[in-house]
Amino acid sequence: MKKLALLNVIWCGVAAGAFFLGGKVLGPQSGDGADSSAAAGPQANPRFLDGLDAGGSVSGQPGQEDAASTAPAGLAGLSENIPDWMKQKGPLSPEQMEQAVREVATMSNPVERNALMSALVERLTPENADAAFRTLRAESTGFEAGQSLGLLAYAWGSMDGAAALKAIAESGDRGAQFFGASAVAGWAAGDPEAAMAWVAENGPEGIGARFLEGGLVRGLAMSDPDMATKYVAGLETDENKDWMMRSIAEEQMKRGIEGAAKWAENLPEDMRWAAVTQVAEGLARRDLDSATSWVQEMAGQEGSGDAVGRVAETMAQQNAESAVAWVDGLPDGEAKSRGYQEVFEVWARSDPNAAGAYLDAMPPSESRDYALSEFTDEIAREDAAVAVQWAMTIGSDELRVNSMVRAAQNWYQSDPDAAGRWAAENLPAERQPEVLQEPRRGGPPWRN
Repeated sequence: MKKLALLNVIWCGVAAGAFFLGGKVLGPQSGDGADSSAAAGPQANPRFLDGLDAGGSVSGQPGQEDAASTAPAGLAGLSENIPDWMKQKGPLSPEQMEQAVREVATMSNPVERNALMSALVERLTPENADAAFRTLRAESTGFEAGQSLGLLAYAWGSMDGAAALKAIAESGDRGAQFFGASAVAGWAAGDPEAAMAWVAENGPEGIGARFLEGGLVRGLAMSDPDMATKYVAGLETDENKDWMMRSIAEEQMKRGIEGAAKWAENLPEDMRWAAVTQVAEGLARRDLDSATSWVQEMAGQEGSGDAVGRVAETMAQQNAESAVAWVDGLPDGEAKSRGYQEVFEVWARSDPNAAGAYLDAMPPSESRDYALSEFTDEIAREDAAVAVQWAMTIGSDELRVNSMVRAAQNWYQSDPDAAGRWAAENLPAERQPEVLQEPRRGGPPWRN
């Protein structure tokens, strides 16, 4: 969905997705009894795979003997062929960890691979973590690499943040900034003061400061959202505050949607709307009626457009006509225009004829122009020749030309001669070369 395009690219990469996975698997939750053991020095992770006995073999609760029935999900099928490293007592040496990681990374079954990778993270120690990370980086590619490396970096950071970040920074890996964000998140979730001090002193070196700050905020939010909020408020630049606040809002919602809404409402203006938007989306998924009521109260305020858009999109996915009726009742302005955009993006995909008929009957307005821009972007993927005709009816000069260019780009992919002739007759001379470019796929039209 296009709302993701509003987030910083840091969170849109595969490794960033792995970072979120790591936070969900290993991060301490509110009231989980997490102590300050990280401050006492590097330690191993004692948290998951309670189904493994002291010798590393698969076992269940006392009195349960069948390994196949007690193995963690994904490991039950291995009960007859448990890897040697799972049977070994005590920590794995760097060499043993390297071999184990290589075995797991080359497995084809994703369920078994992920289950065993989680088991390997359980056996991670400060002594073998570097070997695990280097081997995994060498043996895995694509999505699997990002997913597993993000989880591993988070776990390593939670044990020995300084060592993890130093090794990642010195690796020269093109994904160092993403994995560094994961590592500092793990560190911050367990020992926030030490992690903040390290980022303040070392942030600009080796790993981009904005990546480290993003990971730090995510980790802080896992253990103390108020501390994370205070940290973001103290940043000298507003450049990345929005996506940081969305990250905090996600953690606040895990503690209760009503509390998250009150928290978001009371934030300073420069931090408020990003948080409100994220909470509005979460609330709309849970209770659409409550979300519409909550957001409608703010629809006349500057900055409310994203929140209204998220709720309108969710409503349109259920009933586009009801969503249009709700947006119609909002006060004129930014929020109403954004609401129309989101509704017609969805409606153009589900029933373009009905959406077109509604637009055709709308009186000229700024809101109609934005809705038409979104509508033409969607139908251009299927019938660009028709889309350019719709685009030409947009009142705003800027929106009209931008929409015409994008529709013509789609047209050029299927019929370059016809699209070229149309562009020569209807587009400004300086915009005509753009028709030869690949059409934009996804992302809101106001970004062009």
